[in-house]
Amino acid sequence: MLADNRKQRRARERSEARKSRRVQKAVVALSAGIAVGVGAAGAAGAETIGSQAIAENSYTTVENLIVIADNLGRTQVAMLAPAASVLPDGWVPVVTSEYSTSTEQLNFLEALTQGGQLLLAVPDTSHVPGASTALSGISPQVAQALSALPLADTLGSGATVYSKMGTALVGLNLVNLDTGIQNGLADAAELLGGNKVDQDAGQLTGIPSIDDALGFWTGSRTTSNWTGTVNWLGASGTTWISQDQVRMDGITSEQLTALFGQNLNQPDALVVSNGAKELVKVGETCRWGICIPKYDYVWIGETDGDGNQVHTTIYDPNAGVADALSALDGIDVGGFTITQREAGGSYTGALGGQAGWLAAATQVVVPGGSGADDYVATVPVYAAGISLPDGLFTTGMQLSPGLVTTSGQSVDSVLGSSTSTWSLPALGVGAQQTSLLESSHLGPDGFSYNSGWTIAAITLGDVTVPVVYSLGSVNVGPNGFGVSGPSIMGVGLPGFQVGSAPSGSVSSTIPDAISQLLGDVPTSVITLTPEMLFQLAQIEDPTGGVLSDPIGTLESVLSPLFTKYVTPTATEVSQAIADAATEAVNQGSSAIAAASAKAADVTSELADATESASQLAVTPQDVVEPSAVETAVPSSVGRHALPDERYAPTDTTDASTTYVGRHRADDGESSDAANDDATTDVGSEGTGSDAGTVTAGSDTGNSDSGSADTAGADAADAGSSSSDTGSSSAAGPDGSADVGTSDSSGSDSGDGAAA
Repeated sequence: MLADNRKQRRARERSEARKSRRVQKAVVALSAGIAVGVGAAGAAGAETIGSQAIAENSYTTVENLIVIADNLGRTQVAMLAPAASVLPDGWVPVVTSEYSTSTEQLNFLEALTQGGQLLLAVPDTSHVPGASTALSGISPQVAQALSALPLADTLGSGATVYSKMGTALVGLNLVNLDTGIQNGLADAAELLGGNKVDQDAGQLTGIPSIDDALGFWTGSRTTSNWTGTVNWLGASGTTWISQDQVRMDGITSEQLTALFGQNLNQPDALVVSNGAKELVKVGETCRWGICIPKYDYVWIGETDGDGNQVHTTIYDPNAGVADALSALDGIDVGGFTITQREAGGSYTGALGGQAGWLAAATQVVVPGGSGADDYVATVPVYAAGISLPDGLFTTGMQLSPGLVTTSGQSVDSVLGSSTSTWSLPALGVGAQQTSLLESSHLGPDGFSYNSGWTIAAITLGDVTVPVVYSLGSVNVGPNGFGVSGPSIMGVGLPGFQVGSAPSGSVSSTIPDAISQLLGDVPTSVITLTPEMLFQLAQIEDPTGGVLSDPIGTLESVLSPLFTKYVTPTATEVSQAIADAATEAVNQGSSAIAAASAKAADVTSELADATESASQLAVTPQDVVEPSAVETAVPSSVGRHALPDERYAPTDTTDASTTYVGRHRADDGESSDAANDDATTDVGSEGTGSDAGTVTAGSDTGNSDSGSADTAGADAADAGSSSSDTGSSSAAGPDGSADVGTSDSSGSDSGDGAAA
């Protein structure tokens, strides 16, 4: 019997070994297929997420999206303009498109101040129905504040830079003071019989002022906005896209030294001829045969072996310049970029319903220096909501993954939050929930998500019931998988973990901040396990822990097996996927930026063509010529509302420009008007008067480009044509018009049909 059991056990072991090998072969084949699918990406394990390049491409893409939105808005305005010119008010939607962009230069302190303002400004979701609660803005604000922590180092570096710049400025200004002293000492030495001054030291010019020095380390703030509106049949809507960026450029010692010295001259050095005054015989005085030698002090130069005068440079101001600029050594500051972008919309229906949405992000980029990784932190916020007329029903949500950062091939988020609400005001029923402290991780070592803790409030009439719960967490990766059980009001279900979890750990306690908000909520979770039931029943587990801790028993069995058979191959597969995803993200960001630039060009051409076609489509009856008395110009609606050609200034230098006026004569006056004279003026310089005679079938007018003298009846009553900037038109009582041509030299003739 024992032999049979031994044989059966060995047979089972061999069978399990064969199955295990087949599983391993299948997994290896799967991983090989994935590696082939991703191509070279699987071997490019060293490639990391290019966070800074992605941030720059994102900025470019949003700028292009703003331009695209503006171009599409212009196109829409132009397409609706012909219909709006002939249909009654209110029949055609009123559409506007407004676009603006501006850039201003900032110094370091201004950049820090204005960048800090962006970080403190949490995206406004007040236009989104049901998206905001009392706690919804806490997490994004804290996350945005934490994203600025690396700027503390930049602030300290900036203080050092300004200190060094001040020292350099003082040193440069002291050069001229030293030059004056050295020149004075040399002159005094010469007067006392010392070396002769051949060349005075020159003055240093081009020293930057304090304002100039502050401008050497600069940044900028660029703001771009587009807003489009539509109003029709009592409904209205506003959509916008905006981007605001504060950028502080990096600076190095080499750059600052070049900027400080760009306007400095090279002053002459102080050069002297070596020598001294010596008492020598300069002559003698003789009387009565007696000669008395005459001595005097004479300057005698020092010569070299060849008898040449020796010259010495005793002071060089340029050496002082080099010493002053050496104060700028040791500067290497990477700068920073703070960007806030958002797109949103707010819409109101004809019956009073409302809807809104928002997608926003605040981003901080600090380039790494001395081989360090770039720091890129992003805090996204999304919101959407709707409210039915008369407050019948309202629902909305707000979501923020919190502070999102990247490292290598991994993406992590902390301080995430989510909010959702719904309410039936007529019934006094509603609910709202806000989840805080959500976190996630995605990388080659796997994926994990922690739902954080949720504070919910259920409203039933005048009664509000608070609830605190957590949906737990989940993780899966090449090293293991597991979950932590959900909990409510401090009581939870057990979880399990096979192998090891990816980065991050799961907390099983309620944060004190949430506990304090709700009073006496316990700060620890009581996990309902079989062991607790055995203890409450005062029963000892007869299996030695198998029944009281079945999950632990299962983990102890599965974890070694997972680590041995799954982890090695799963690690390779996970890394190959991470490599492929990293390459796709890096290349995709630049491809999207390029595609958006192309789309901006295409939509710009479309908008220009549509505007031109729309202007040509406007009929003569739609254009009213302003009279000499009525000169008020109506304002256009929106930045890209079509220009009103009726009030456009005349440009007589462009013979191709056509202006079509509308001259409607009364039926009773048209027959008499055929013999009236009219004078027209093209607005050019000159003197003289014009006289034109209108017959039943033709209109001839001679224009002298000077002041206009009117002869005969008014041209409008006569049904004759007026010429403006190279065009003329005549219209009879039936409204028909014929546009003639004008000669820029001052004469104009045209034929027009007159009834």
